[in-house]
Amino acid sequence: MTYKLFLDTNILLDNMLERRPDGDAACELMRLSESGDVLCTVSATSLNDVYYVSRRFMTEEQRRGWLAFFLDAFDVAAPTAEVCRRALASDEPDFEDGIIRALAEAWGASYIISRDERAFTSSPIPRVSAGEFLELVGASRS
Repeated sequence: MTYKLFLDTNILLDNMLERRPDGDAACELMRLSESGDVLCTVSATSLNDVYYVSRRFMTEEQRRGWLAFFLDAFDVAAPTAEVCRRALASDEPDFEDGIIRALAEAWGASYIISRDERAFTSSPIPRVSAGEFLELVGASRS
């Protein structure tokens, strides 16, 4: 079975920045994606957010390199006006989470991968952390 995973912004940051709470699991998830064992999608807004957040930790060249890597590794979903309306109408803690949820639902994701335990609690798509997903599918962590 191929899982369709929608990655939250924090998972991208876990890959980019050292010493993040779930960094090892996020990197292992990246390896699964590269092998084709899972399909991953990210929001275009997440790419913008990681570019902005990482400015304090990385050079411009490094940030652009990561964005190019993510663009090659994942499908990218762009929010439409309808997705934004669904995000506003959702019960998510913030607008960004609403966009992630609406895009994941529209894409038919199997899971939303996120460390944010307060988000996606009433989404029909289960939220699990990268580590929880790896345990669920029995993937080993390197």
